[in-house]
Amino acid sequence: MDDLERLSVEQACTRLINEYARRIDRETTEKGFELFADDCRLILNNRGQTYNGRKEWEFIAQSQTKGQHTGNYVQRHVVTGIIIDAKDKDHASGTSMVLLYRSRWDLSKGPSPILAPEIFHWDDDFVRTPAGWKFTRHELSPYIYASPFADWPNVNPLTRS
Repeated sequence: MDDLERLSVEQACTRLINEYARRIDRETTEKGFELFADDCRLILNNRGQTYNGRKEWEFIAQSQTKGQHTGNYVQRHVVTGIIIDAKDKDHASGTSMVLLYRSRWDLSKGPSPILAPEIFHWDDDFVRTPAGWKFTRHELSPYIYASPFADWPNVNPLTRS
């Protein structure tokens, strides 16, 4: 693989990570999961859970999207420090740092007065498919930092109820 091919793989996978964050924040979790291969492993170390394939983790998308559509869930992922290692022209792995801001709030009431920041990293594997680059493994590290308000969605941080 020459330098141009390597740079192309790195750029495509960096864009995939950023596109995933944009979709799950601004659209729906289902739209984000469209970027995953059907057999992608979703590893949530912060919850001690591993899911193999779309059928096992699809419910996560449904529950998060329900909150987004009712206006009761706002999240924004700030992704930085993305490092992609091209294995060959069709495979890569990567890591990125994530600062996640979440709030249980209806934005029609104005800006959220309280955010629950959390810091963690993503470790990913990627494959080039006929439909473009896809995640084959998406792993969320245990939280490096979690706000005292991070017990959302179980507790409203404004009322603590």
